Amino acid sequence: MKKLVAALSVLALLLPFAYAETSLSDLSFTQLIDLRRQIDEALWACEEWQEVEVPIGTYVIGEDIPAGKWTLECLEWNAYILLYSDLDHFTSKDYDVFNVKAISEGQTCNITLEDGNILDIQLSPVKFTPFVAPNFIFK
Repeated sequence: MKKLVAALSVLALLLPFAYAETSLSDLSFTQLIDLRRQIDEALWACEEWQEVEVPIGTYVIGEDIPAGKWTLECLEWNAYILLYSDLDHFTSKDYDVFNVKAISEGQTCNITLEDGNILDIQLSPVKFTPFVAPNFIFK
């Protein structure tokens, strides 16, 4: 019984430290990046997730954006979507682009992204939504 009381006393003393909140300002840059990546991955995997705005930029598929089939919608005047097979083709700028799409505001396109691809979004942010194939009815 004394051991149980002693154990409970120690837990009561340590419990507030275990649940103490950490301020984001206390985290290093590397820790913040790691936390952001974890949050991004959790958001992409969440069943409640329906869409996300992806800003202009270059993204590594499988790291920044999950692989899969997506519907992209242009959010401003015009967007160029360049999909490179890998980082080597992107960095060499040899224009070995195997998929280029230009879409205007409000237009959509479907795109399949595979791990290791490089997605370059230019001119306008785009909205990503999971691709949903239209229902086909055969008689």
